[in-house]
Amino acid sequence: MNTDALSRRRRFLGVLVILSGFLVHLVDGTYYTFGNMSPYIVSYLRKYGHPSDITPQKLVWVYALLEIGLSVAVYVGGQIDKKLGPRLTVLLGGLLLGAGVALTYFTIVSYWLVMLTYGLLFGFGMGVTYSIPMACAMSWWPNREGLVTGFVVAGSGASAILFDQVQTQYINPHKQNPSIPDPDNPDQKYFGDADLLHRVKTSFLVLGGTYFAMLVIGSIFLIKRKDVSTNIQNEGEPLIQSESDGDGSLTPAQLLRDKRFYMLWTAFFCLGQAVTFISSLFKAYGLTFINDDHFMALVGSISSPFNALGRIFWGFLSDKFSLRVVLLSMCAIFTALILSFNVSMLGGKPVFAIWVCLLFSCFGGIFCLFPALTARAFGQTHFSSNYGLLFSSQMFGACLSASLSLLNVTYNVLWFSSAGLTFLAVLLIYFLKI
Repeated sequence: MNTDALSRRRRFLGVLVILSGFLVHLVDGTYYTFGNMSPYIVSYLRKYGHPSDITPQKLVWVYALLEIGLSVAVYVGGQIDKKLGPRLTVLLGGLLLGAGVALTYFTIVSYWLVMLTYGLLFGFGMGVTYSIPMACAMSWWPNREGLVTGFVVAGSGASAILFDQVQTQYINPHKQNPSIPDPDNPDQKYFGDADLLHRVKTSFLVLGGTYFAMLVIGSIFLIKRKDVSTNIQNEGEPLIQSESDGDGSLTPAQLLRDKRFYMLWTAFFCLGQAVTFISSLFKAYGLTFINDDHFMALVGSISSPFNALGRIFWGFLSDKFSLRVVLLSMCAIFTALILSFNVSMLGGKPVFAIWVCLLFSCFGGIFCLFPALTARAFGQTHFSSNYGLLFSSQMFGACLSASLSLLNVTYNVLWFSSAGLTFLAVLLIYFLKI
């Protein structure tokens, strides 16, 4: 095979790997639909389950356990990948993910059991699959970590475009609005229609089967290219300077001895807690002054292109300019948007939708730039495991967010507290030497 033909074949395979990774992350991104499902789950538990006084703020603990399972399993997935390879690893994760969602059909009578199935098991399966597509794609395009990672994780950002509408059309086809007020908070309303609530239960069987089928298809072309250097950098932009062995990639043990890893870990933690708050509570918050369930589902859907395209946009910028400057700019914008989120209620539906879209575009930057930085700074050989260690920060961010949500404080207090931590991330990244 001549050189040109071989090059075309490699580019074609590289594109197939990116598309497969996009499909896997289209499923992994369904955790962004948690905010859309939250009012339905809470309404079902209040009428048919336990406890009957549960609120959306308390349900954040389900999302927190999802994040904990996801955070732990990203590292686990990297270790399984070394033994089984990317395809079998994604299939195993898909089986766990699909089971977690489908089993919620049986567990939705109990808040605590929902935490185990739709929280921990769902998240753990997701985490096993999470970093594998990025590692595969970057092995085919080693000089374009930011852009390639952006295309793969754009699937996560685009997920709510599809699944917010699928969930809402299946559960609430007649466009009913929540009408049963909470005795302790009349502004908060819940669904009470028996048929609608029955569809909430059966939706978990439909979604679980769909997610697993998509992951089976997505695993087909997940192949790692072997004949590439594993520690590539942009011209003129140095890597984080650390001792390493062999090909220049840091092992997980070496990574844990690098103080700059802990700065990145803390910054990722600070940003992740804000993602947890906003993605899980934006719909419940919006319904306190916009009583239109289908509009909230629409906001979730139209914000997803911003999430998806934001990943590609920030990834593209990181390959063209200083990764540190791009990351710092994105974090500063994110902080400003959170601080001013309460202003959205003054402008009604249009302003609320704009704010959510802009916030979700920053989500894309966070989950694109941190993987790219991990690969560029610490090498690609151990990327899945190293990114898993960095991603463990999300577990603690989720726990913090869930704990604060139980303090019975106003949404504005939650937004300001969250913005304070994202500002700390800005400072950490500013002083990080890359």
